[in-house]
Amino acid sequence: MAKEEEISKPLLRVWPAFRPEECEDWAILPYLCKRCILQGKQYAQKIFFYESGPYRLHGCYLEPEGFILEEEEK
Repeated sequence: MAKEEEISKPLLRVWPAFRPEECEDWAILPYLCKRCILQGKQYAQKIFFYESGPYRLHGCYLEPEGFILEEEEK
């Protein structure tokens, strides 16, 4: 099967959470959001768009490093 091509540039979403309890209200992965906040970072998603639908990578965001991919818990 051929690799599917992106139909647009990736979107980076960064949320301004300040307390771990805020993560329960909106984060797709609350445990990862909490981990980011405890490290002094913001929870973020990098979203890639394909014909078959979006693909999300979850991680943290910190200036000036940018998006930092975090390992998801199994």
